[in-house]
Amino acid sequence: PRRDPMFAVAAVPLHFYFWFAITFACIAIIAKGMSSTAKGLLSIILNELYGKMRSSTILREITRSIQGKPKAPKNLPHLVDFEQVSSRTYRVLGLNPGQHTLQGTNTWLITGLEGKTTEHILIDTGEDYSADEYIAQLFEKVFPRTGTTRLSKILLTHGHDDHQGGVLKILSELKARNMLPLPTIHKRNIVGGNFPVKGVVCEHINDLDTFQVGEETTLQACYTPGHTDDHVGFVLIEDHALLSGDCVLGCGTTVFDNLYEYMQSLKRIRQLIVDSNANTNKTVCKNINTIYPGHGPVIRDTALEKIDEYIHHRELREKQILDFLAQDLDTQNGHKSHIKYHPSWDIMNSMYSNLTWVIKVSAMHNVAHHLQKLQQEGK
Repeated sequence: PRRDPMFAVAAVPLHFYFWFAITFACIAIIAKGMSSTAKGLLSIILNELYGKMRSSTILREITRSIQGKPKAPKNLPHLVDFEQVSSRTYRVLGLNPGQHTLQGTNTWLITGLEGKTTEHILIDTGEDYSADEYIAQLFEKVFPRTGTTRLSKILLTHGHDDHQGGVLKILSELKARNMLPLPTIHKRNIVGGNFPVKGVVCEHINDLDTFQVGEETTLQACYTPGHTDDHVGFVLIEDHALLSGDCVLGCGTTVFDNLYEYMQSLKRIRQLIVDSNANTNKTVCKNINTIYPGHGPVIRDTALEKIDEYIHHRELREKQILDFLAQDLDTQNGHKSHIKYHPSWDIMNSMYSNLTWVIKVSAMHNVAHHLQKLQQEGK
């Protein structure tokens, strides 16, 4: 994920500064003389470049070779590498801190009640570049502590590299240690999707599918697209908790590929929390009050407040955009006639102050998604 500029202005890795420095220097020189149409076209180009570069594995590796081992942003709460968060759930840090991943990716080992079963489920797998360190922790510290003798399944919340990147190395280590049979890999498969799992066949996750760990621990899939097209959360029924992936973070906010779908997912989660006693959404969960996020600390007893905070934040940004556009309504004979054309770059500049040029590209990316959502809703 990346945090929204409202919460952090250093949420873009170093390679963006390198690739965009020359572009922004040119923009600074010529922008004043550009027409709105020209600036609009330039905004579209920059937005597309941002999306491509954000998902570039090669550029991330170049950045790491220059920067050395990534570090978590400053002023985040400390997270231990491994902790038990309930009687049946353990959080295992992916050991991949960074501007994208905050303290690192949270992976989740679902063990069921102690002594009931030794075949457990792992949710998400960390990132490829840190997989050796993560696997050492998983096999040498976590599995002995939890009594894990076999993984029956690996469930993936989505296909971003920091969540699926460790799959192949984990399978290889399981085979080398004769922890057989190997687990099946499960993910929401999207035909033509943006984030397929690399090098392994995944069984498709349907909305509301259930997964058992022993007889007294049940996970239920809950489609939550928006952050990515393939995003899935998991309700851990007995913990009254939602494993939210990157839909909801323990620190700050996340970015999204489709804001309309993302807002629908937030509202679905809110309905699960508010109406869980009534068994709405065809789920069997009750009293969801905790969120196990893909990054950051566990959100305990304040799940509803966190979701409302996310929804309000996005609605505030949308109102800022609509207010900006409303200022430019031409009035003829006392009636509104038409809205002047403005590229997302101009709108972003009206919303965010005191940002560096590079962070403004991230902000513009969010503005572009807001505009797409407004268009989908006919506003």
